[in-house]
Amino acid sequence: MTRRRVFNPNSYYHVILRGNNRQPIFRTKEDMFELKRAFLHVYVDYPFTILA
Repeated sequence: MTRRRVFNPNSYYHVILRGNNRQPIFRTKEDMFELKRAFLHVYVDYPFTILA
């Protein structure tokens, strides 16, 4: 049984985006903008800061 992760708003979380077999994640600039749009959509309900 896995433990449920407790979200702490004052913590840092390391998130990695990587394609299968190290393939590029974004094929076009539109793909990049779609990820940015998804971040902005989530940010409305769950504000966060991206450090790098």
